[in-house]
Amino acid sequence: MDKKLISICIPILNEEDNIELIYKKILSIFNPYKNNYNYEFIFTDNNSSDKSFKIIQKINEIDKNVKCYSFSNNIGKERSLINAYKLAKGDAAIQLDCDLQDPPELIENFINKWEEGFDYVFAIRKNRKENIILKNLRKVFYRVINYLSHSELKNDVGDFSLIDKKIIEIIKTIDERDTYLRGFIYSLGYKSYGIEHIREKRFAGKTKFTFFRYISESFR
Repeated sequence: MDKKLISICIPILNEEDNIELIYKKILSIFNPYKNNYNYEFIFTDNNSSDKSFKIIQKINEIDKNVKCYSFSNNIGKERSLINAYKLAKGDAAIQLDCDLQDPPELIENFINKWEEGFDYVFAIRKNRKENIILKNLRKVFYRVINYLSHSELKNDVGDFSLIDKKIIEIIKTIDERDTYLRGFIYSLGYKSYGIEHIREKRFAGKTKFTFFRYISESFR
């Protein structure tokens, strides 16, 4: 039986303290399933000013399944993620942030639900371990953007998710400059499943979130 390929898509901006950690963590999750799945890592670098790109180059020297594509300027997380999907070759793709706030342990659950026949498996943030002001700003943002985009997606769903190849192929045809991605994926109407989790504190480095940056990215 041919192994299925899972693409791990990780947009980054100045994540030098987290890259090796998330790589090793995800690798440990895939190890028990190496007879069933191959993997590829696709890092899309939003013109980091630290050593992020060099660290990924070093990992690539020992693991050719790890790739990094660096943009000449910061195109924003949303467009960076869409470009990662466009580069993905997998039968499915999983997106998560590099800061370990999205628990990589959920990847196993995502794949299991995908194997059951779900095309879109997403994480629902039941709670966040972060500053109360920041938490409330995020809630406001997601509710505003869902309202403006007429999305029926639940308010506390982030980008942490798995999508089937059929959805990846549709994403490859869209203009990344004008798309609210998670709302777009949900609107396609494919069979979906949500898994609740508690979002952890950022492991290392500083958050790239500001309320005004999120608003700015939404109208790029």
